[in-house]
Amino acid sequence: MSPWAAGPSAGRTESRSRNDEKLTVIIVLALGVVIAPTPVGEGILDFLGQLASGITDSSR
Repeated sequence: MSPWAAGPSAGRTESRSRNDEKLTVIIVLALGVVIAPTPVGEGILDFLGQLASGITDSSR
């Protein structure tokens, strides 16, 4: 049976995925803090910034 199937444990599955989301955010933030000061991190941030501004410009 699929873990995503609705059933008696559906509520627990949702709370677990919420915890997974929180953990993912924490990991991403932690990696951001570690990577950002490096030249590679600055390049990644610059690229993501350009990508984000390109997306917002194209949606206008």
